[in-house]
Amino acid sequence: MDCLEAWPPSSPLPTPWHRVRKRREIAHKPGPGPAGDEEEEVAVTTIRVTIDETIQANRAEDALHGLSYRLVLTPGSAARERQASSRESLHRLAVPPVMTADEAKYLEAAVVVLGGGERQRRNARYLYAHRHEPSDIYVTDDLTLFGGKDDERRRRLATLFETQIMTLEELKQFCDERRKT
Repeated sequence: MDCLEAWPPSSPLPTPWHRVRKRREIAHKPGPGPAGDEEEEVAVTTIRVTIDETIQANRAEDALHGLSYRLVLTPGSAARERQASSRESLHRLAVPPVMTADEAKYLEAAVVVLGGGERQRRNARYLYAHRHEPSDIYVTDDLTLFGGKDDERRRRLATLFETQIMTLEELKQFCDERRKT
């Protein structure tokens, strides 16, 4: 199947919460639990976020503050990693040195959307690795490459790589909404 066949241009994108995976963790919340004890167990949703070189890790962590998260950095971001406030939540995106046949198919489809320059191919490889991480949200402030919120390129890439693509500001709004629930 061609990678772009999964992208019907007329169908609406799922709601922003469609890709947030739930990982069951036990958090203790004060108050009476089901057995009448002093604490109850609640499920916590861990938001998995990949940030590219346009985003500083500490700014992403500020947006995610108060939520359970896993932050993944694209390669070549050692300087940004040192700026982060919580080393435990940081991970490096695993981009294999040799491209697989499956990745080549995705890259070919992404080049149709992004163009074929070195920067575009590198970012397509990051999106492919992000898809297999797996991560829920890919955060970039590179509007030249990915476009704005309603840009057709961003919608096509989000569908192709089965993820959400957001700017840092959109991530902040997403997290604010999540904290309200």
